[in-house]
Amino acid sequence: MRLILWTFSLLFFLFNARVSYSQTDAARRPIPYPVRYSNAFKEAVHHQTRTLNGAPGKAYWSNPTRYTLHALLSPETKMLQGQATISYTNQSPDTLSQLVVQLRQNLHKEGAIRNREVETTDGMQLSKVMVNGQHYMERRLRSRTGYKVQGTLMYISLYQDLYPGETAELAFSWNFQIPDGDSPRMGQDGEVFFLGYWYPQMAVYDDIQGWNDDLYMGNAEFYMDYADYDVNITVPEGWLIAATGELQNPEEVLSTETLTKLEQARESDEVTTIVDKTEQFPGVSTRTSESGLLTWHFTAENVRDFAFGTSDRYVWDAIPTNISGKKIMVHSFYRWGTSAWKRAAEFARYSVEYLSSRLVPYPYPNLSVVEGIIGGGMEYPMITLIGGRRTDFTLFSVVFHEIAHNWFPMLVGSNETQFAWMDEGLVTYYTNEGKETFFTNDMVWEFEADQYEIFSETDTEIEPMRHADLFPISGIARRVGCYNKPALALRALQGVFGYQLFNNAMRLYIDRWTNKHPQPFDFFNTFEQVTGKNLDWFWTSFFYETWPLDQAISEVKIENGQTTVFIEDLGLLPMPVLVCATLQDSSLLEKEIPVEHWLQGNRTAEITFESNKVKKVDLDPQHFFPDINRKNNSWSLESAP
Repeated sequence: MRLILWTFSLLFFLFNARVSYSQTDAARRPIPYPVRYSNAFKEAVHHQTRTLNGAPGKAYWSNPTRYTLHALLSPETKMLQGQATISYTNQSPDTLSQLVVQLRQNLHKEGAIRNREVETTDGMQLSKVMVNGQHYMERRLRSRTGYKVQGTLMYISLYQDLYPGETAELAFSWNFQIPDGDSPRMGQDGEVFFLGYWYPQMAVYDDIQGWNDDLYMGNAEFYMDYADYDVNITVPEGWLIAATGELQNPEEVLSTETLTKLEQARESDEVTTIVDKTEQFPGVSTRTSESGLLTWHFTAENVRDFAFGTSDRYVWDAIPTNISGKKIMVHSFYRWGTSAWKRAAEFARYSVEYLSSRLVPYPYPNLSVVEGIIGGGMEYPMITLIGGRRTDFTLFSVVFHEIAHNWFPMLVGSNETQFAWMDEGLVTYYTNEGKETFFTNDMVWEFEADQYEIFSETDTEIEPMRHADLFPISGIARRVGCYNKPALALRALQGVFGYQLFNNAMRLYIDRWTNKHPQPFDFFNTFEQVTGKNLDWFWTSFFYETWPLDQAISEVKIENGQTTVFIEDLGLLPMPVLVCATLQDSSLLEKEIPVEHWLQGNRTAEITFESNKVKKVDLDPQHFFPDINRKNNSWSLESAP
């Protein structure tokens, strides 16, 4: 990112026409200020973990982790008992005197700091904490060793420092009551149990902040490191499990009939029902055991989290898809009676195929869409949790959105807590693109823009570039700032640079930051490198401010064989002006006014077409830009005074 704006030239589509601009108005518009790097980012560039062109630096590092987890879930008591061994390797250049561990179930603990209502439980009850074979006790006042729990965070003061290149072996035992309902993003309703954030997870130690120790308060989402998982989950026989990763012991937990159907599904091109509503019994859907319990074994490599859902009421559908020559099984698990869910596997397959073609191929071996206990949807690696009763359109929308999160932030590991727009905004953009294609509905983006327009007029909009917990708890400011407006900004970028160049930039961003942790500057700089343009004016206007866009046709004059269009910039957000004139024979003439005209402080411009046969003029006819008042974007000869 440069600190001085330089000329931003756009392609002009000239059709025997000339362009002229008015003199600068007395009332000058505000000029976007340059994007300035944080001191931490500049330090990272200095240490060569980041670069100024958007790519990771040659000294980029992250700390790999391996989890071995055991969970025993009792639907009757609604308790989970867990054990974990964690191998954490310090690949940073720093010596670590403490480790930070996330205990997100403590969101539910009495007295926890939170910004949304949740059921109160005892939180995560720890019975064992060990590091490198040594037992750690809760730290007493003035003690320099041991551990201390502060809300959803555990700080472990090490007996011996962890030097660069060394590995710490941690061990935990714990239990907790599984909260009711949407708690948030996980929980149970007596029939379905969905477990997210159920184990002690290492906090991220990165090159920008060191330990990222934001409390989990309920609203803001997560920042997680990549790890390998080896997980055993014990549930009653007859209970099906959908989870992150690949099932390693299907012959030990699934009945012969279920295994046969699953194998048949792999070779089919249609949705196959693996378990229907008449087969939800031990010995029919699953095997049986003397203890009445079955242990399901899953593994996953290089993912940022592990979640699972389980129920004895699930119907199970499956369908394969082929992504870049690799067969991927797509599963849906839902309770009978949720009618739209009969198409869930179909919707999920379409989503994976579409996103793989637009972005990069889906990186994981399978995908599960699980119906459950929340009102909306929630994403995890390879598995999504979605509330039940929906229409085809709303189910498709949520399925697509949550599956798209497998690219952002699962594959490209941005910090959702501090920069929620980096996943939610990108995912909302691609969800709208997917809905528009699947339903051949050209009103999807109109609805998105209308939602933003309504909210922008309330004077309660908040800029996207802020910590997710610093949005108001009530209202839709977070929705607009993290979802709607960033998605509209991406569509505007597509309008400025065209479909192909936009796609090239997005794919390069993904390639560069797969299984890494980009900052907003890395995203910005990648786009600038691909387009060859300084876009400070764009980033500032869309992400650091709440400036509205309002371009207007103030007058059209047809005289002397020419048509002159007078344009006003009534808003604060500068954008190029895309002008389309429709002639009486329905042919089109197109021109652009480049953004640098507005960056000089001008408020008006005029553009001339060398024709007096103009019957209609439109600004931004494809509606790429989020203009808050489209009523002044068109002129027609019929309605002219």
